[in-house]
Amino acid sequence: MNKLKIAYSSSLSAQVNTTMADIAAGEYGNYKEVAISNLPEATLLVNITSYDSKGDSSNTVTGSGFIYGDRYNSSLYNRIYQNITTINGVKQLNFQNESAKPRDTTVFYTLQKTIVTYSKAGGGMATIEVSPFANEVKVPDIATTGTIRHYSIFKPVVQAIDIFQSAEVTVSF
Repeated sequence: MNKLKIAYSSSLSAQVNTTMADIAAGEYGNYKEVAISNLPEATLLVNITSYDSKGDSSNTVTGSGFIYGDRYNSSLYNRIYQNITTINGVKQLNFQNESAKPRDTTVFYTLQKTIVTYSKAGGGMATIEVSPFANEVKVPDIATTGTIRHYSIFKPVVQAIDIFQSAEVTVSF
């Protein structure tokens, strides 16, 4: 086999696009990545056929998936910071409960974590991660006044190879 023919179309158009990729001798039987630029954010259907030097072809393999991008990213929200409380002498940051969060932590949830950076009492900043299944996080070294910056990390589906982040929010306290 010397070439791969990659034919693809999106759910947004009936047009079938084709690209060819060379296969070097050392690549036979191995995983091959082929970059395809300017894919639309939509469901993608792909047909892959390999060809040898005589032009004989393999069976065509079909796959499908969804391309995530700017439209998905613009739909992301940030967790809502609620307040700082002191429980048993320890300060904690509180976030509103996530209404779409599954009760069972073994169920996949698109919100992966929230990254929080806050002003420390002794100066400087500290950064922590908050689980989507926690609505509060202990911050014993938080300053009396300062800022909290936070954003959330999302993964659209379990099989996704990319992660996305919401816009950062800054809160003064």
